[in-house]
Amino acid sequence: VPNSNPIIGNISNNILVCEGDYLSYLFNVSDADEDDLTVDISPKNPFYTSFYRSINSTSDTYEIFSGTLSKSNAGGVNAGSKNYSETITASDGNSSDSKNTNITIIEINNAPSITNIGVQTIWARGENSSFNYQVRVSDTEDGNQSSGNLNFSIIFSGESLFNISSSGVMNFTANSSYIGVYNISICVNDTGIDNPYQNISLCGQDGSSLTSCNNFSLTVTNQN
Repeated sequence: VPNSNPIIGNISNNILVCEGDYLSYLFNVSDADEDDLTVDISPKNPFYTSFYRSINSTSDTYEIFSGTLSKSNAGGVNAGSKNYSETITASDGNSSDSKNTNITIIEINNAPSITNIGVQTIWARGENSSFNYQVRVSDTEDGNQSSGNLNFSIIFSGESLFNISSSGVMNFTANSSYIGVYNISICVNDTGIDNPYQNISLCGQDGSSLTSCNNFSLTVTNQN
């Protein structure tokens, strides 16, 4: 009986996946001879293939998969996307089949991450009557609080005590007229990405500026 070639089922010409996600793309491979097949992808990294499940004696499902895809996998900051030209092969040891596909990793804008400020207390007089604090922020695209790429805003639930600088610094010295508890919200927004991919909406965003906020309380007291 002549050997039958393995046959790779339909694979999309353009597979899309978002930065921060992982790829899991299923496809079928059949072989009339019921041979053990070797299914592979080239080049590897960040994408690989593995057996997924058996359909019947002549057909199996395989998976193109990845780990969580990073900013560098997507081409770097403001790249918009990165395309990977991949070849899928299936071999029974004597004959083979192959399919080509393009896998595009779409860059997203990551929201700023603010380190928790927590509960703060100062006294109405004495050497501990000043509140001096710099908000610590990290942003994948725009750097940290000192980069000059981030915009800070401050919101008080009641009376406004102080402002916040362009680098996230707050300075305030209390006296007995300020005794009380103040609930404060610090918000930071980034600049977005310069070159969003045309189908970035698949990732649930448009690549524009994102804002993160952190709430904390400041207590001014006479009691030590």
